[in-house]
Amino acid sequence: MTRAVRNLALLIGLVGTMTACGGGESGPRGGASGGIGSGAEPPKTPTSMRTVAYVPSYRGQLANWSRQLEFANMTYVNLSFVEVDEAGNVRFPDAGLPGFVASAQAAGAKVCVALGGATTIDTGGVFATLLTDAQRPAFVDKLVTYTLDNKLDCLDVDLEGNGVNEYYEAFVTELAARLKPQGVELTAAVAGWFGDRISDRALASFDFINVMAYDLYQSNRVPDQYSSIAAATAEVEKWAARVPRDKVVYGVPFYGMRWPHGGGKAPEIIGYGDLLRADAAAATSDRLEATDTITYLNSRQTIQEKARLAQTYGGIMVWEASQDATGAASLFQAIRDAVE
Repeated sequence: MTRAVRNLALLIGLVGTMTACGGGESGPRGGASGGIGSGAEPPKTPTSMRTVAYVPSYRGQLANWSRQLEFANMTYVNLSFVEVDEAGNVRFPDAGLPGFVASAQAAGAKVCVALGGATTIDTGGVFATLLTDAQRPAFVDKLVTYTLDNKLDCLDVDLEGNGVNEYYEAFVTELAARLKPQGVELTAAVAGWFGDRISDRALASFDFINVMAYDLYQSNRVPDQYSSIAAATAEVEKWAARVPRDKVVYGVPFYGMRWPHGGGKAPEIIGYGDLLRADAAAATSDRLEATDTITYLNSRQTIQEKARLAQTYGGIMVWEASQDATGAASLFQAIRDAVE
């Protein structure tokens, strides 16, 4: 969901499925792990903490996700991303959307679609023109109609970098004014590296914000821990200084970053499930060293510590669901176990 790593992962996803975060935070992350906790006994009641799970459209069909996801371990499912063309028309690249929405809502989870992604970082993409005064009213109309027609619970704004332009505040305030009377929530994915572009008035329009507290390194050529507890919490605190704490959602990564020894190249993004299958130490260590590589990650223990911290804010957000381990090793289940 951010910068060069997210852009690389985005290109991989586009080649595979011709789809759009987290940005990241929007933007897609690499390394699907092929299982989402299926195999564990399904929880009988929804989790007590706000738990936001991003589910990329390029990681498989929604019909399969409906069967695989443990909806009781999440309160919001953010499908990323809806496709938007130059005329502002909106579509989701999977005909299984109605069935997925019905399944998730029946299990007590809210369904959102995310808007934007890593393609907005450099130029804003189609949003650079759609958010202008001349085109914004018609675009807002189309978004509201799409959200209501598809019985969605919320819309997640994931515009990043230069996607947050001089029209962003007007766009999100107008969206909020139209959606909230209909009982639809408006949320956003945010990160510190473009936070000064988002006005306080714009922030006040969101029901809550998902803080991308990862990819926190100085260079993608130098091996480093990208989401330590200290650095991630400091990132979240920046937003808690501007927004009530119960509206600040603590973002965590379900992926590791594998660098060659000595750096010099961008890291490979690997899902937690894949890391765990290759090395059981991933459950307890945030640093895995092999002959030629160093991998940094958030182990099960670290994710659980962050989950307990997230209780003091507005909950926890995950990028992204396909990178989880399966069965009892699931990080979604680890989060639930840590707070209940």
